[in-house]
Amino acid sequence: MAATAVLVACDTGDGRGLRPARPDQNESISVPPPSSTVPVPDAESTLDPVTLPGTGVSSSKVGAPWVDGATIDVRFTCDGENVSPSISWPAAPEGTASIGVAMVDDDAPDFVHWALAGIDPERVSLAEAETPAGAIRGTNGAGEAGYTGPCPPNGEQHTYRIIVFYLSGELTLGDGAPGAQMVEALTAGSFESTSVSGIYRRAGA
Repeated sequence: MAATAVLVACDTGDGRGLRPARPDQNESISVPPPSSTVPVPDAESTLDPVTLPGTGVSSSKVGAPWVDGATIDVRFTCDGENVSPSISWPAAPEGTASIGVAMVDDDAPDFVHWALAGIDPERVSLAEAETPAGAIRGTNGAGEAGYTGPCPPNGEQHTYRIIVFYLSGELTLGDGAPGAQMVEALTAGSFESTSVSGIYRRAGA
């Protein structure tokens, strides 16, 4: 219940005093009690989540060896070791039966760099070059099962996204299924997802 303060004449302690209240100034003012908590801003007002497949989007992004939106280390590209990066992601929401991972090129959507499904929902990370036991690998754009890194045409800069999908069920696709088909199935079957993006440019004219 709000406390009530009444304005009355008093000494301010600095040698000055408030004038006595007039007869028409005897109304009370409602003052709210002090709050025990600091108001927290709405998460949507301070975060800018990426729009991703699925009916929900996690407010936390995927962790990668580069800062979101920054240049991808050559180690993970066709000009380097061409190994999949170590990544981490938020713990799976309740109801997650499996997790999927994909890397896509926003500037060449038909080329899939990485597609994995059937990852244990208890997992929250993958080590560099790791394919977890029991995972289903999609065939990448280079025609091989597993990962192939960013490799845009010489002189071009492309944006890549690693997406983690939370699914309420398991995919029926087998190991070696076309990567584009797997990404489409992950997109359709996920109820929440999160991602990290990075850019890569190859030298050349």
